[in-house]
Amino acid sequence: MDVLKNTEVRDGKADAKETNERIGSIPESDEAFKVKDLLLGVSVEYVPKEGCEWYVLRATYGREIKALETIRSLGGVAYVPLYRTREERDGKIKKVLKPFVQQLVFLYSSKEE
Repeated sequence: MDVLKNTEVRDGKADAKETNERIGSIPESDEAFKVKDLLLGVSVEYVPKEGCEWYVLRATYGREIKALETIRSLGGVAYVPLYRTREERDGKIKKVLKPFVQQLVFLYSSKEE
């Protein structure tokens, strides 16, 4: 199976000829494959799996991160979009991680799971 070069370029100045140029076949060794992907900026961890879909789960208010950790501890793939903000607590300003979307956890799984 051949691999294409990464077509996303941060500065937006991608040459169509360069981005579609074939760079060779995927090596059999997992280690070599990971190194090659790191150089290209491609992640193979999130390749769509057959039979799996994204589901949206509702978590109790304020427990999105706890639900995320629970799903991951059971071996599942879950996602909660987070952002950092500053809040005043007990008279001190602290950095806090908060979810962008309240009460929602995104789960990537098959229906059976």
